[in-house]
Amino acid sequence: RNQRYKNGQQWDDWMKDPECPHKYIREREYISRQGRTPITNNLIQQIDRNIHGQMLSNPTQAVVISRTEDDVPLSDMLTNALQKGLALNKYDIQRISHLESLLSAGYCVAKVRYGVWDAKNRSDVKVDFVNINKFFFNQDAENPTLSDIHRIGELHDLTWNELLRDFYTGSASDEETLRRE
Repeated sequence: RNQRYKNGQQWDDWMKDPECPHKYIREREYISRQGRTPITNNLIQQIDRNIHGQMLSNPTQAVVISRTEDDVPLSDMLTNALQKGLALNKYDIQRISHLESLLSAGYCVAKVRYGVWDAKNRSDVKVDFVNINKFFFNQDAENPTLSDIHRIGELHDLTWNELLRDFYTGSASDEETLRRE
């Protein structure tokens, strides 16, 4: 709904038709029936495009700052590793998608992992954007700092062969357990 609203579809929600209560109509149609024009105020999309442009034209560098003088060499090493990982993942482009998700849904999710890059024929850090429709966490979380989250995950749609590849250890009991589940 937020994404539709941002894209100018601000009167497309369904409502009960006052003239025919068992029927539903769009808000736009209801307003038009009253002889008025549904006005669309699309300022959000312009601001969103402006922010995207600013993010692309004014790139920033992620840095790790040490709290003590003794940790400066460590923070320099971590800064180099962080910047290399972000560059490898083309994160300057990914973060625009993350912002889009944040603006439309109220949150964005990414997972950072160490995995194989098939195209580069090596293993390295990977930053993956997680579809918010496949993301879940415990519903009783109330703290805005998210310190009360104790269950978090991502749904995966796997074929039987992919499931065996990822979870089968070679024992007959493992295969039987996977078949039952």
